[in-house]
Amino acid sequence: MDGVGRVVATEALLIHPLAAARAYVKPLRVGNRSLPWKPTVKYLGLTIDHRLTWIPAAKAAAAQVTRVQGAISKLQQRGRGCSTKWALRLNQASASSVLLYAFPLVSLTPARRLHLEGLHRKALRAILGLPKCSPVAATLAEAGEWPLSLRMLQRALGHIDRLHRAADGRTLLERLRSQPRSRMGGLCQLYHQMVPDPPVPVARPPPHHRPPEGRCASPACSHCGDPETPEHLLCTCPGLAKERSTVTIAYRRQGLPATTLEHLLFPSRPHLPALRSLADFIEETGIAAYH
Repeated sequence: MDGVGRVVATEALLIHPLAAARAYVKPLRVGNRSLPWKPTVKYLGLTIDHRLTWIPAAKAAAAQVTRVQGAISKLQQRGRGCSTKWALRLNQASASSVLLYAFPLVSLTPARRLHLEGLHRKALRAILGLPKCSPVAATLAEAGEWPLSLRMLQRALGHIDRLHRAADGRTLLERLRSQPRSRMGGLCQLYHQMVPDPPVPVARPPPHHRPPEGRCASPACSHCGDPETPEHLLCTCPGLAKERSTVTIAYRRQGLPATTLEHLLFPSRPHLPALRSLADFIEETGIAAYH
């Protein structure tokens, strides 16, 4: 570590069922340096504790949800406040999304899961102005939301379904099925009970190759035989001169030029009658079906 030439942030985690074990277990030594045991370590965005559980991540998410819910309550009390509908949408986007991001795919203890569901119901009661003892079903029905546990299950099964539809998801699914005691392995079993015939993976489209000459030429116009381009159809095609005259007249009445494609689609002063005449011309002549 001394030979690196810069400060190195290194942490040591002791895997032990008791948190107090780090007090009497000798610290880890690397070279001539001693690394004290840390209760939790965060690596690549994953927070791990000494028991390899999700408790630190659940606590961090609960604290974040509590802060968001406190901010929403302050918004409701500030000045004229905000509407209940807006507060519910903000809670769903900022607080519930934290709980629905990764926790549906991990194994949480029943107590920890009940705690997260309690935070969700507490926020709904505070936004709706309901007492703490209001019935759970009535509270969720008034808020128009599902229980958090069902939403977690729905989100988790959605991940399994997307793996079945992915072209290269078979290897990962086989590995998950080989671990039925894990959270993801149990979800795979539940998915197969609900969907006996799993969907067929969608094959990847063939790679797109340009012809050696360059881009493909535009098709021939059915009215005059010239290359069929948007500018040709809207500005110069002689077979559509009669229908196009109504557009030109409408633009000139508003003092707008109508000689190029840019003049028609992006007028300097957008006037509704002129744009309506262009839309009618496109619809009547069938240019709307042009690709």
